[in-house]
Amino acid sequence: MGILSVVLLVSIFTFIVPVNAANTNGFDQWGYNQKALIFNGWYVNNYAGRGDFTTPYVGVKGDPCGNIATYFTSTTCDPMTGSPSGPYWYAYNVWVVMNWNKAWEDGNRLETWTANAWITNHQTGWYLGDDGKVHQWEYFVKIVWIGDGGSISPYWRPGGYVIWGSFEAIQEVYNDPYGGYHGILTHAIPSGFGTG
Repeated sequence: MGILSVVLLVSIFTFIVPVNAANTNGFDQWGYNQKALIFNGWYVNNYAGRGDFTTPYVGVKGDPCGNIATYFTSTTCDPMTGSPSGPYWYAYNVWVVMNWNKAWEDGNRLETWTANAWITNHQTGWYLGDDGKVHQWEYFVKIVWIGDGGSISPYWRPGGYVIWGSFEAIQEVYNDPYGGYHGILTHAIPSGFGTG
C-alpha cells in the first residue's frame, strides 16, 4: 500500500469528533480546545480515553516511528520501514489540526445536522522512502454535511464525493514531493463553506 493510499485511509477514520473532550477554555492534555472548536495534536490522541489510550501520546516530528513502543505495548514500529502495526496503526506519528463549526458540534452531539455543518482536517506525517531517508507528506480535506441522497441531495456539490453516507468531501489536497504528489485531489464547485 503506497503512502497516498494510507493517507486517504487515514482521512476516512480521522473525523472522530471530540465526544470525550472536556469543555474547557484552552487546550486539554489531548489537544482539544472545545471553546475554539479545534484539535491540534498527535492523531492518535484524537482517540482520547478509548481503550488503552489513557495517556496522551507525545510523538517525534520527522520520525515515522516516534515513541510508539514507549506508549502503546500493543503497537510496534519497524525502524527499517517506518511502518507501525497494531490498533490504529494509521494514526501514529501523524500531526493533525482539525477545525469544525458549531453546526458540526451540534450535529455530532445532538444529532441535529444542518447544511451549515463542516469540518476540516490538516495532517502532516513522515515515512521512510526507498532512498533510506525520511520524507514528509501533508493532506488537507474539507467535509460538509449534505444529508441523505448523496449526489441527488439538494446540498450536493459537483466534484466532491460521499463519505459516511450523509457527508461530502468537497476539497482534498495532498503533497508528497518525494512520492511525486502535489496538488488538488478533489475540488467540488463551490468548495467553500456556507453554501449549503
